This record gives sequence, structure tokens and C-alpha cells, in this order.
Amino acid sequence: GLARATGTLGVAVGSLGYFPAMDMVRQALPMVMAFLKMAIVICIPLVLIVGAYQLKVAMTTSVIFFALIFVDFWFQLARWVDSTIL
Repeated sequence: GLARATGTLGVAVGSLGYFPAMDMVRQALPMVMAFLKMAIVICIPLVLIVGAYQLKVAMTTSVIFFALIFVDFWFQLARWVDSTIL
């Protein structure tokens, strides 16, 4: 019983710093994703020039950009579910 109470107390003390930090990450995530999308859009012409306009390079940049949009969708869905549940 004492070990269980000590464990519960340890988890409670640990969560005091964890939950505010995760809330800050949750609030900053849309801005970070916007900066990543902006950086990819800016870099696409440079990457295509360096890659000599090969189809492999164009497809890779397209897949990376789609993956970033898709990950952003899942982050926003998780944020909506978290806000709705709470």
C-alpha cells in the first residue's frame, strides 16, 4: 500500500511540470507546422534546380509536402478530440 501511494505521489509531482509543457507544445504546433510548410514551399524551386528537374525529385518533394499536410490534419484532429473530450 505504501509503495502504491508513493508511486501515485511521484506521478502527481511529475505531471505538475509535464501537463503545462504539453499544453505549450499543443498551442505552438500550428505555428511550427505553418513554418515547415512555408520552408518546403520556398525550398521546392531550389531543390528542383539542384535535382535538374528530374521526375524523382519532383515526386519526392510532392510526397513530402503531402505528408506534411496529412500529419497536420492528424494533429488538428487530435487537438479537436482532446478539446472536445475535456
